[in-house]
Amino acid sequence: NKNPFLLFIVLFIVCVSLIPRNIDYYVNLKHSSYDIIEAGLNGFSSIGSITEFNRNPLNKIIIFIKNKRQDLFYSNINDFKTIHLEVKFKNYKTILDDRVRFVKNGMSDNHSEVKAKIIFNGKKIDCKIRLKGNLSSHWRSKKRMSFRVSLKGDNSVMSFRRFSLHKPSARQHPYDPTFQNLQKDIGNMSSSHNYINLIVNGEDWGIMNIEEHMSKELLEKQKRKESLVFRLGNEEDERYRLLSESRDDYRLSDNYLNIEVYQEKKYLTDSLYRKYYSYVSNQILKKENQIFDNESFSKSLILSLIWNSTHTLYSYNSRYYFNPYDLKIYPITTDQSNFSPFKDSLFIHKPYEKIINSPYFSNNYIN
Repeated sequence: NKNPFLLFIVLFIVCVSLIPRNIDYYVNLKHSSYDIIEAGLNGFSSIGSITEFNRNPLNKIIIFIKNKRQDLFYSNINDFKTIHLEVKFKNYKTILDDRVRFVKNGMSDNHSEVKAKIIFNGKKIDCKIRLKGNLSSHWRSKKRMSFRVSLKGDNSVMSFRRFSLHKPSARQHPYDPTFQNLQKDIGNMSSSHNYINLIVNGEDWGIMNIEEHMSKELLEKQKRKESLVFRLGNEEDERYRLLSESRDDYRLSDNYLNIEVYQEKKYLTDSLYRKYYSYVSNQILKKENQIFDNESFSKSLILSLIWNSTHTLYSYNSRYYFNPYDLKIYPITTDQSNFSPFKDSLFIHKPYEKIINSPYFSNNYIN
């Protein structure tokens, strides 16, 4: 009471000493706050989607006010079905431990799969879940993380048995769902999207995107016979670059040398599917491009150029279906980006380099 200034100095020093000095703390706080706000704004996707990715901050505000473009794709939360995800404490801690490791490394690595339960339309369904996504946008905060979900038995949610849950911005709402619908309209294959309200262990995560994962059901709904679905390449070279320098021609993740089969434990126990796998691997290694269905690959490429983004053609975004009737592979596109200008020369992803150099593409481009 006799020296309030001294008291103020002491309190000030105490407060300053308690302020976190780790920049990661503030980055995490920013992301957590953003995702919490995103969850409460009835399906708000991202600042970029609202302003059509205008890079000038002032222009973003002007566009938002002038056009009143709120990326709110519904007005009533009751318009969407609700999924309750229940994960026991021990299993949820495993998920969070994975997240801490991913954040520290800047990229995901080995994903731990744990048991959980989903309650949908009053029915409780056993399932397994894990974190998904290689980049931090999928798990940068503890709320609205991205999950891969596999249901047990013959159960399904909105006709999906294997699916992913993301916040809408992780699928560039409304760009990716719109693009993938266009792919189906022109006869190609793509992922399927919907939206649900997600409750995780009693906590409301708001509106989330639900995307069907590769499965025989996805193939059947698009009128294809059950067969192998491949992924070409992986992210091992990106993980390696986080640890040391890497050559541009490093072959650790080469698309033609690294071929992953979805649900390989299910399919590669069958001798017929192993023959499919060997055939596809050998054909992809050859310089010819007979194994690629030129028409469907050409459509995906040209539609991406019209869209002004080839993000969906990247090896980590596209999947490939082997047709057992004509012995060709067809693209299954996922994760298309927003419209954006090409600033540099266009990089043609594998295997589209083979498609562009084929006589078929040159002869049929105008058509």
